[in-house]
Amino acid sequence: MLTFSTLLHNKRKYHTNGVLGTAKAIMVAAALTVSLGSSAALAEQDGRTNLKIAMPGTWAVHGPTATNNFGARVIYSLYDRLIWRDFLSNPDGSGAELVPGLAASWVQVTPTEWDFTIREGVKFHDGTTMTTQDVAFSINNTYGEGTEPFAASGTIASVVAIDDKIVRVTTKNPDPALLARMATAMGNIYPQAYYESVGKEGFGREPIGTGPYKWAGRVALAPKLVPLYA
Repeated sequence: MLTFSTLLHNKRKYHTNGVLGTAKAIMVAAALTVSLGSSAALAEQDGRTNLKIAMPGTWAVHGPTATNNFGARVIYSLYDRLIWRDFLSNPDGSGAELVPGLAASWVQVTPTEWDFTIREGVKFHDGTTMTTQDVAFSINNTYGEGTEPFAASGTIASVVAIDDKIVRVTTKNPDPALLARMATAMGNIYPQAYYESVGKEGFGREPIGTGPYKWAGRVALAPKLVPLYA
């Protein structure tokens, strides 16, 4: 069975020109009109059967972290991460290979220091260019002492933009799981200036990321996302 979440996982596999390259699976998702809200009208135009997905509830805000099933699917569409887990590195979809995302590469400098080389030319949904300052802010804000604390917070000592290409993450102790953590919501990147201008609640209600779908408001009580690739 090809599920909505499977489509979203697959689109990472087909990036051909960096994180923002055209993704075959996203075109499939767009063709199927996968939007959390209403696709009935478009589906009726070509005789397709409607796909209804039942969730236990919806969130009023969709910031960079999520702790429930529904929220995780939304943020997976809105944001890109420093590192991606390649589920298709195993034929059955259970792969765990870590591959470049918004970080083009990384190297462990010392037992507690990692340098991430950030992909250049990536745009946020508002058209602004992602910088290493945005990356450092996002990780600090989500994984460090910021306003979006994640459940596994506590191992980060500092995150700094060394220059316009490299972000250094320093942990309090050697953290063998750091790369895997960056492949979760803890590695989601978002624009510092916009976040600080609207605050946590405002950002959650109108989030901006670099993912394949952008926020387009709400339909009834559900979020409406639109694909960026045709």
